[in-house]
Amino acid sequence: MFAEVAVNLPPVRGAFHYHLPAELEGRVQAGHLVVVPFGHRRVYGIVTRLLEAAEVPETRPIESLVDPQPVLTQAQIRLAAWMADQYIAAPIDCLTLMLPPGLGQAADSLYELSEGEAPGETPAQERLVALLRRRGALRGRQIERSLGRTDWKRAAEALVRRGAILRQTVLDAPAVRAKRVRTVELAMAPELASQAIADTGRSASARRRAIVELLIREAKPVEASWVYAETTGQAADLRRLEALGIVRLGEVDTWRDPLAKVDFVLDHAPRLTRDQAAVWDVLAPSLGASRAAPPQAYLLHGVTGSGKTEIYLRAVEAVLATGRSAIVLVPEIALTPQTTARFLARFPGRVGLQHSGLSDGERYDTWRRCRDGQLRLVVGPRSALFAPLPDIGLIVLDEEHDESFKEQGQAPRYHARDVALAYAAQLGAVCVLGSATPDIETTRRAERGQLVHLRLPQRILGHRQHLRQLAPGLSGSRFHPTEVEADYADLPPVRVVDMRQELRAGNASVFSRALGQALAETLSAGEQ
Repeated sequence: MFAEVAVNLPPVRGAFHYHLPAELEGRVQAGHLVVVPFGHRRVYGIVTRLLEAAEVPETRPIESLVDPQPVLTQAQIRLAAWMADQYIAAPIDCLTLMLPPGLGQAADSLYELSEGEAPGETPAQERLVALLRRRGALRGRQIERSLGRTDWKRAAEALVRRGAILRQTVLDAPAVRAKRVRTVELAMAPELASQAIADTGRSASARRRAIVELLIREAKPVEASWVYAETTGQAADLRRLEALGIVRLGEVDTWRDPLAKVDFVLDHAPRLTRDQAAVWDVLAPSLGASRAAPPQAYLLHGVTGSGKTEIYLRAVEAVLATGRSAIVLVPEIALTPQTTARFLARFPGRVGLQHSGLSDGERYDTWRRCRDGQLRLVVGPRSALFAPLPDIGLIVLDEEHDESFKEQGQAPRYHARDVALAYAAQLGAVCVLGSATPDIETTRRAERGQLVHLRLPQRILGHRQHLRQLAPGLSGSRFHPTEVEADYADLPPVRVVDMRQELRAGNASVFSRALGQALAETLSAGEQ
């Protein structure tokens, strides 16, 4: 068997053929992260497909698997191929976009001076030699930080050819790994453990007796940190009890969950308003439709406060009920505890959070839980689109007009809205784009019938039961009762001022006369 591998080496584009050695036959699949030789280097690569025959006469073997499980799903590999074509990007850049930080690192080079003097022939070479002489052997990324404005790579190549400096490839182990915690449990029956600790006589301290009593009560492995907290015991006590054969020490994986300490109160879906019910009647049938049915994409155009989030929550609930998964994308600025708590309150224990503010370990563990099927809903900014959820049935983009959905920095420079639409189409999933002010491209797609246009034109003031509690403060508000236990509020009036006319009238300020008057009236009334 042969494998096509996209290598993680920044200057290199495309994929290369390798053969599977006997020990890896049957163990390697598309999506696996592997170590392969490339020239004089060893690099990480991702298997994109398996082949019965190679297209080249001679191949080198895959050396090893980095992770026994595939790190990418088949759907992600197809999506990466689409992105590489759509955004004219290297396939490996699109593939590594879907890995958690620190998992598939690019290879680096280690440079050091050879024995004897190594004078440079150009200013750049002299600076590089002086840096290596002063600091010793350095990696390429370290040199980049010190000589980033110098063409040091060309200088290094010349010095390597002359033998003045030595270069070797360095392939670091993945920077993220599973977190393990120490556990302790009884190594014998409870009655024998009680007798054993009693037989030790005075040599058994009160702490060790307390440890044994705790383990007898728990009757299962307990984290060592919990034992210390409960008994004031120490690591030395556990080692002594292990030496006596009374307890057994071990280790287990533990999850770094960024939502573990988020407070929330279980919530139940409220009754829908008339407008929400009309939207839901159109959207709901596609969420439970056969996977063979053509996927649908929707524009949910709802004014601020019209209840779009409740539609998202209902859609997620409907998809999870079918056994499929869901992704909800929000702008980075919207990742507030309130936003997260809203989904946690409706789907406790099933929500994963992905964003750049988490530690690499937290992002890695969330990624692993998604891959293992322990999480079925991921909430986050554009990077959450690439969570390895199984069988995705719904992708939501809230505030789809927001500029943060477009990658402006490193390649591939993609737009999460367009990628989400393409991904949903590939998966046979429903895609919902929500906004109070839809992007002009999205609006045009809806006009052309490429998106089903759903509207929520009215702002919900609140549900009747809640409004009765707030009644004293609403006496001056304008709201309109409906038959579905909710009240609508008028949107605030908006006046558009042509600043060209203001300039012609002699107002050169950045504030229009109308705005200046309104500000003055507000401040004179003691308001903000």
